[in-house]
This record gives sequence, C-alpha cells and structure tokens, in this order.
Amino acid sequence: MLRYIRRLASGLVAVVLSAGCASQGTDPSAAAGQEPRVMALADLSLASAAAGGSEEAGARTFGSGPIQGRVDASGTWSLRGEITHRGLRCATYELGLIAGRGDASCTQVDWVTEADFATRLTHCNAATRIHSGGGNLGLRGPGVESINCVRVVIRCTGAC
Repeated sequence: MLRYIRRLASGLVAVVLSAGCASQGTDPSAAAGQEPRVMALADLSLASAAAGGSEEAGARTFGSGPIQGRVDASGTWSLRGEITHRGLRCATYELGLIAGRGDASCTQVDWVTEADFATRLTHCNAATRIHSGGGNLGLRGPGVESINCVRVVIRCTGAC
C-alpha cells in the first residue's frame, strides 16, 4: 500500500510540474488564436521631466511606483512596469501605451493613438516580471506637444 501511495504521489508531482509550464516557450492558448483580454488600464498625466539633469529637453514623464515611463519631444516613449500573474498555469502578458489630449486629471480624454504594445512575456507559477520597452507615438511636432495624457494597458492571453 505504501509503495502505491509513493507512486501516486510522484506521478501527481510530475503532472503538477508539467501543468505549471516553464517560463520559456509559447502559451498554448495564444497559439490557438485566443483574443487577448484587457486586465488593467491606468490613465496618467504627463509631467515635465526634472530640470537640470541629463534629461532631454521636452521629455515628459508619467507614473510612479510599479508603472512609469516617459515621452520625449520626438514622440519616442519608454515604459516599465511590474506585472504579477496570479495563477500557476502560464499566461502571456503585454504592456502597452495609448496617448491622448484631455483635462488635467485625464478623465475626459480624446485618445489620438492606437494601443502600441512594447512587451510580450510569458508568466507562470504566480510570478511577477518586469516589462520594459518602448515605441513611437507616430505623431509629429505639435501633435506630440499637445499630448498630455497616456493610458497604460495590460492585456493577457492564456490562463489569466
């Protein structure tokens, strides 16, 4: 009986480990054509970057803590965020940005760009991973200068 219980336990451990998946490779549900789900949105206002430092002229920053980034005068943006996966089974997370013009608190915003996703990372086993990347708003001159709000988007495919 003891031998049977040990075999059953070792088989169960093997099943749990294989179901947990490694953090490398692709998420099977993403390959099956599953649509990504939006997991979180954060509307943030842009502020002038600190003066006197090595910051580029015209650069503006947003966020603090687990999500932060910057947009420079040419429309190039960078974003860094910590994303925590809540499950054991794997899921693929993406971190992206939308830019807009609105009131000072970014509550009534005219979003002028589409979502541009900078990262795509697979999370497994309740992991927190840092996503860091960037892109370009695709706006020129006065279009970039008039942007005062950004929406950070976190979306997920798989066992979210």
